[in-house]
Amino acid sequence: MERRWRVRTWIRLAAVAAWLGLLAQQFSTIHFVRLGEMNPSEVPLGWAFLVVLALAIWSIAFRPYIAVSADTVTLRGPLRRFDLARADVVEVEPTAWGLRFTPREGARHTSIVCQATRSFGEPRWFDVAEAVLGSRPGTETRTDAETADGATSEVLQQLEDYTRSLVGDSASISRFRFDDGRVEGRIEGFEVTPTQPGARGITVIAEQWILVEIGRQGGRWELDYTEDDTALARELIAAVVAGRVVETHGLGRSEVTATLADGSSRRETGYNGCLTVLIPQPGWRRWGRREANAAYHL
Repeated sequence: MERRWRVRTWIRLAAVAAWLGLLAQQFSTIHFVRLGEMNPSEVPLGWAFLVVLALAIWSIAFRPYIAVSADTVTLRGPLRRFDLARADVVEVEPTAWGLRFTPREGARHTSIVCQATRSFGEPRWFDVAEAVLGSRPGTETRTDAETADGATSEVLQQLEDYTRSLVGDSASISRFRFDDGRVEGRIEGFEVTPTQPGARGITVIAEQWILVEIGRQGGRWELDYTEDDTALARELIAAVVAGRVVETHGLGRSEVTATLADGSSRRETGYNGCLTVLIPQPGWRRWGRREANAAYHL
């Protein structure tokens, strides 16, 4: 028996309501054009925009789904479809972009169907994970959690020590630990709060991945526990401390550019919810508001 999950109904209704509101505005435009108060070219432009927006809403809010059958996990996205052998999927975890499926071999795939929206009970990705893996996330044993916890804590401590060596007395560093909803106290991290006005804070979290957050919407890197990725985490932290970070803001989105010590750049774009992806902003990286941060040591 196949089980299927789609984008939440309230998100689809909100997208349709927004489109209907723009449709009403289009008829208002037609009315004012007939009165000679608006340029007639506004009418075809309006219809073209509504058609493009309708296609975007359909492809993002209505087309995607996650289907789990006895042997196959199907991830239908806005553009492509991926079929994974259910027995090969070893991990199902939420990320900033949706629900990520990790097979034993090959590329990981992420579905936008399950987002980090507010839940009154257990997140519904628990149901997806149980259908795929055969066990609910909440059944993870304490022994497994402690083993993972020890490995992640070691990397986190190394990053914290490195950060302290960079910032000195120019910032305060606070450690935190919280419940991820499955195993109490599994997730740890630290926050860096600079004393210099205009300097940018840093948040590092160690869970399934190393999360380095240096932006408001963009600037969230998900890194593995490999030597290369932990080295990149250190370089990103050093870029913030040195004041080599610029964040470009658009409507409901931003892109953070970090210039590393060797002159190369790393960019990461984030959105404030999945609906902001539907708002077209051509060239926003060129005309958006740019925010550069000060160095910790002046």
